[in-house]
Amino acid sequence: MKQEFTYHLSLNQPHVGCEKPRAYFIPYHSEESARSGVYTRSHFAKTLNGEWDFAFFPSADAIPQDFSITYDRITVPKCWQNELGRGYDVPHYTNMIYPFPCDPPHLPKDIPCGLYRRSFVLDSDQLRDKKAYLNFEGVSSCFYLWVNGSFAAYSQVSHSTSEIDVTSLLKEGDNTIHVLVFKWCTGSYLEDQDFFRLSGIFRDCYLLFRDKIHIRDLFLTALPNDAFSKGCVECEIETTGFAEVHYSFCDAEGNPLFDGYDEIDGSGSFSFTVDAPHLWSDEDPYLYELTLQCGHEILRFDVGFRRIEVKDRIVYINGKKVKAKGVNRHDSHPLLGYTTPVEHMIRDLIILKQHNVNTIRTSHYPNDPRFLTLCDRFGFYVVDECDLETHGMADVGRWSELSDSPDWELQYLDRMERLVERDKNHPCVVIWSLGNESGFGRNHEKMVGFVRARDNTRLVHYEGGNVRHSGRIRPELFDIESDMYSSLEFCKNYCEADEKESPMPFFLCEYSHAMGNGPGDLSDYWELIYSHDNFFGGCVWEYTDHSVAIVKDGRTVYTYGGDFGDTPNDGNFCIDGLLFPDRTPSIGLLELKQAIKPFAVLPLEIANGRFLIKNLYQFTDLSPFYLRVTVRRNGETVFEDTLRDLTAGPQQTQEINVDYGSFHAYGFCTVDLELCLKKATRWAKADHVLGFVQFDLPTFRKKAEERRRLTPVLTDNGDAFTVATGETVYTLDKASGLLTQIENGGKHLLRSPMAPNIFRAPTDNDRNIKLDWFKYGYDKAAFDLLSCEVTKNKDGIVVIESDGLIASEAVSPILKYRLIYTFLPDGSLKVGSDVTLVNAPAPLPRIGLTLQTEKDADQLTYFGAGSTDSYCDMNLSSRIGLYKMKAQDNHTPFIRPQENGSHNRTRFFSLENENRHGLLFYSHEPFSFSVSPYSISQLTETAHEHELTENDSLFVCIDGRMRGIGSNSCGPTLNERYEITEKAFSFEFAILPVNAEDADPFDLI
Repeated sequence: MKQEFTYHLSLNQPHVGCEKPRAYFIPYHSEESARSGVYTRSHFAKTLNGEWDFAFFPSADAIPQDFSITYDRITVPKCWQNELGRGYDVPHYTNMIYPFPCDPPHLPKDIPCGLYRRSFVLDSDQLRDKKAYLNFEGVSSCFYLWVNGSFAAYSQVSHSTSEIDVTSLLKEGDNTIHVLVFKWCTGSYLEDQDFFRLSGIFRDCYLLFRDKIHIRDLFLTALPNDAFSKGCVECEIETTGFAEVHYSFCDAEGNPLFDGYDEIDGSGSFSFTVDAPHLWSDEDPYLYELTLQCGHEILRFDVGFRRIEVKDRIVYINGKKVKAKGVNRHDSHPLLGYTTPVEHMIRDLIILKQHNVNTIRTSHYPNDPRFLTLCDRFGFYVVDECDLETHGMADVGRWSELSDSPDWELQYLDRMERLVERDKNHPCVVIWSLGNESGFGRNHEKMVGFVRARDNTRLVHYEGGNVRHSGRIRPELFDIESDMYSSLEFCKNYCEADEKESPMPFFLCEYSHAMGNGPGDLSDYWELIYSHDNFFGGCVWEYTDHSVAIVKDGRTVYTYGGDFGDTPNDGNFCIDGLLFPDRTPSIGLLELKQAIKPFAVLPLEIANGRFLIKNLYQFTDLSPFYLRVTVRRNGETVFEDTLRDLTAGPQQTQEINVDYGSFHAYGFCTVDLELCLKKATRWAKADHVLGFVQFDLPTFRKKAEERRRLTPVLTDNGDAFTVATGETVYTLDKASGLLTQIENGGKHLLRSPMAPNIFRAPTDNDRNIKLDWFKYGYDKAAFDLLSCEVTKNKDGIVVIESDGLIASEAVSPILKYRLIYTFLPDGSLKVGSDVTLVNAPAPLPRIGLTLQTEKDADQLTYFGAGSTDSYCDMNLSSRIGLYKMKAQDNHTPFIRPQENGSHNRTRFFSLENENRHGLLFYSHEPFSFSVSPYSISQLTETAHEHELTENDSLFVCIDGRMRGIGSNSCGPTLNERYEITEKAFSFEFAILPVNAEDADPFDLI
């Protein structure tokens, strides 16, 4: 049975015994089963998914000649490394470094492999007068196939379908197939994508029993004319012999529009024209239905009329200037690896639709073929990408070598052909992508030549062919100038250059690297994208965190590179998505939803309720939506209304008027306007919120009730000052100049001194700048007292000033820092900070103060930006309000711990115990704060979220300045306007011990 395994070492035989690639479709026995779209309901299909026999080998040399071995059992489809703890290799994450010596096309002598065995029974009806085809929709990295002991085929290209004619090898009764999968093959040099490196049969495997004369392939186009008044449907058909093909064409409601038949002998076509076609778009994914009958087989196809084109450097779909509001998406599952069940795909698309995303780039390979059908139906523009990346060649200084080598031409073209042929009938596919990060060379030109000859209805894109990589702009090859992680300045300069310098639309196929806490630059990018018609848009990197889930101490936790002893690895660089692995949205996805929301609201007269709403849709008016209006005073709702008469057409505006009624406009008043769905859709329930805007309402300040006044009593105890006001006693250490304790009602409320702080636990987007932070000792910088003295003790007020420096070991002082403690008659302490920059060789993370409170004071209430994290460059999804929660719930569980939980634009927050006893922090000017069960050092030094251990105190940060988040984990450096650039500034806040009966904090601010 066994043979010499040489195909996987060859450049010239990527497929042996396989059929030519064709469009993805399944033959059914009836229109009803065809309409279900579930291939297991077809009488002509037999799934081979399920439990297979499996054996893992470190090398094919260890496999007996006759395959007589003892097998384990494994699930198909699934990657074998995800069978944790069974000795089948381990998950291995690397970004661009090849997981084997880089010496193309050579491979290590010993390549791990898995031998699969599956037995099944066939009856005579399944085989009678039928051709039998065995389909593998995804196998990494390659496989050899035997059927009933006879060698049948070899195939590679992990993410494409391999179809094998096995008619002559099957028999009635018991049948057995063996599949030998190698972890690596020559094609692995072309599959150096940024993901966990996994292996096995990871997509569906099934048999198709087809009429001997059947439709082998078809190419379906549905293009509207220039006026969009008519649409032409053309269907090119290839058959295996002379056949009579009947067709029927219906609208989405099932109304028949055309029917007929053609006699086709090998190849042929038919066409017809639809008057006033209902066009397909992301906003209105209207699909007609084409049904073909050939012999006993029924084939069904969704048909969408749409035209994509470039005119005057602008991308148009159906005559409208569209924007790609996109993400990059891998097929990724924390338990199954590359395997993505249909329910999982549907959930992904629902999440994306609910967050206003309209474009998906299939990074960096064709996704599961069923995914395209779902994109047709949900309404997504797809940048369909070839299974091609050679990033590791750049690491050895030979990035373009394979792309420019004639020896690799066959493999490049094979991958492009398999992508196009499989997905060519999907209206959602608007752009063909040649792959990702593979340098540039003659083989890319050959790929473009193939695509242009085969399909001229879509655009062609390849980021590696841009001016920065290939040396010049290439409009003769590509339709879009594509780039990655470009700075705002670069994007602006390209879009504003003349046609000679920028002859194509601009597209960020990757931007705003969504790693950890972030990204923090979405607002700036979308302001620029909306302001330039030739800026097509972009796809955030990326949709979800890649991780392998494991169970530890009874709970599911998430891993990344190196956690399985895998080397070389790129650590947590795979944890870079807008969602956590379990598909819980992170702050990044909420920010993106707001940045690309389909409307804008401009204030005309806020106080009188006059606004202008702009419809940002291209094809849809606002009649399916309503505006929910909510006015809150001091965080409490005082007025609600719904405006249901929205009529603004695409890209049009409409004045709206809100009658606020008679509520009293005092205190802090905000008006929120949310665009909501009137009716349920495929992807959301009725009342789903597409986005919001918030405005401050002009108000007057109600005069606060005067608080009790007691005279603060200052005592010099030698080593400390104490200031007592009633039952409140503040203690200030003279040696450090820091507040060390607040006692109220006999209870100590602080667990540590309140000290100046300039460090934050580095976020993933700080991964570059943090090296300087550590180099210059920012993480160890502390307040070094120069003087501490009482500067005022009269008129019922005590003032103590501590002058000092923020400094670290072996480096020059960073800041001059003056702490001004003002003890007031109402029992509060006003804390002022005068900050002067002395020597900051790297941008500062933050400037503020930190302290610890008792752990039982965990009832957090705040009035500020929430409930999501918010920073100076990342606050689209937060809004001013009154929020209450457990302090521990303010922590965001990023898989690798980092700075989180900060809320800017805050006016007050309090931490109280169950008896409502605690501390209130407040200010007349907005500030930032965070509360965490973990210290900054814990968040900095701990590798995984599940390794964090809570303390017996809560950690509080109060910041006058906080550096922005940005996306410099892979994107550009942080925009200077989000850095701390002031040479000197001041900020202040007040502290007041509180009990349940104390005054309303809104009276204090």
